[in-house]
Amino acid sequence: MSKCMYKIFFIAAILLQQIIYAQIPNPSFENWTDGEPDGWFTPNVPGFLTVVEQTTDAHSGSFAVRGEVKSLSGFNIPPAITPAEGEEPGIPISVRYYSLSGYFKFFPVEGDQLTISVGMYKNGNLIGYGGGYISATTSNYTYFAENITYITEEIPDTLILMITICGVGGTIDLSFHAGTVYYADDLAVSTNPVSVDDNGSKLNLFSLKQNYPNPFNPTTKIKFTLPHSSYSGDEQGVRSVTLKVYDILGNEVASLLNEELAPGIYEVEFSVGSFGNAADLSSGVYFYQLQAGDFIETKKMVLMR
Repeated sequence: MSKCMYKIFFIAAILLQQIIYAQIPNPSFENWTDGEPDGWFTPNVPGFLTVVEQTTDAHSGSFAVRGEVKSLSGFNIPPAITPAEGEEPGIPISVRYYSLSGYFKFFPVEGDQLTISVGMYKNGNLIGYGGGYISATTSNYTYFAENITYITEEIPDTLILMITICGVGGTIDLSFHAGTVYYADDLAVSTNPVSVDDNGSKLNLFSLKQNYPNPFNPTTKIKFTLPHSSYSGDEQGVRSVTLKVYDILGNEVASLLNEELAPGIYEVEFSVGSFGNAADLSSGVYFYQLQAGDFIETKKMVLMR
């Protein structure tokens, strides 16, 4: 192979690597225009409301993003940010990413939670998801990493990422509090999944996934993640965990889990007829709730018989 051809292949390989690993625009928040991070949507209204701002308190480089819940006319406004190309949220992609990572600091008020979520879409349909919640005060920049789970074999065409504040139990409503602050920096997506056995890349996010399949009959699986021990009240990170199923009236119909678990990724199977009252369940909407320490999250599932 000639030197010229070798150089062409070498440059092409570098460009391909940049395409694969540099999809998030302005991932270190180094570039800002008129008080806005380039490539990102924010709720800011120039001269009226600023909940997302540039900060020199960065993990690396010169700048990072700082978000703070602020009160406006009696309503608390969350500092939600999402990358976008043009006028629509979302980033065009053409590969399957398997993990999201970055660095954060968090200063919650009255149990507020920092939520970081990523969705992979194909023709407007969700085909992959990842993310979770952080509830503990984190004064120093801390690494997080979260795997992305796919529910189809398709190649996504759009990536949607959001960083925002939610209320206790993961409710994205107006239950969060003014004064809650987060910092974020050095975000990245990768084609490689995160290993929970890798000391440098342990999952630091609570996460309760949507059950799959959904709707289901008679069996479905529920996956959840318990974070690294730095977010727990004990050195080992072991915590008491419950996973229960409720009907639409709030009656408990099944207790799927009630035990102490170490940090990691878990999957529980729920089969109608295998858990006490669940034997006589009829078609309809049900709720499953994970509780681990102060973290509580509830998701909806549908049984079709």
